[in-house]
Amino acid sequence: MEYLDIIDIETDRVIGNASHDEIYEKKLPHRIVHVVIYRSNGKIVLQKRSLEKYHYPNTWTTSSCWHVSSWESTEEAAVRETQEEIGVTPNISLIKKLPYLSEGWITKLLAIYKASYDGSFTLNFEVSEIREFSITEIKELPAENLHPEFHFLIENDIL
Repeated sequence: MEYLDIIDIETDRVIGNASHDEIYEKKLPHRIVHVVIYRSNGKIVLQKRSLEKYHYPNTWTTSSCWHVSSWESTEEAAVRETQEEIGVTPNISLIKKLPYLSEGWITKLLAIYKASYDGSFTLNFEVSEIREFSITEIKELPAENLHPEFHFLIENDIL
């Protein structure tokens, strides 16, 4: 069972922890990481979430993303998830941390990292596709085809 830290959204201070299911049942604030991989050609690598995903299947999102487990930092989670989802061990740097109100009911602290990488990918079952997009192409994607957190990042010019 996965445990996540419950945080004070203003300070990013840990105030407890709970199972993933309890976090969502009780709508408790927690951390999420996103990694944005840039290619040397200026394009951004996006992943399409698998149909197997229970939250927002078959939507485009950042190169990798997921919850931060109770025992890890946002940086550790970003590297771990990128390794697990697309088979890359990135050299990352923090772009920004910002609060996100999900579906009007749960607050998440998004930690967005960037990395440069021109190699190939090995996808796990959570990812159905990887594709490169320009910023213009990303902004032209229909909102209903985007994971809501990714749409939020686009709308706030985080990429």
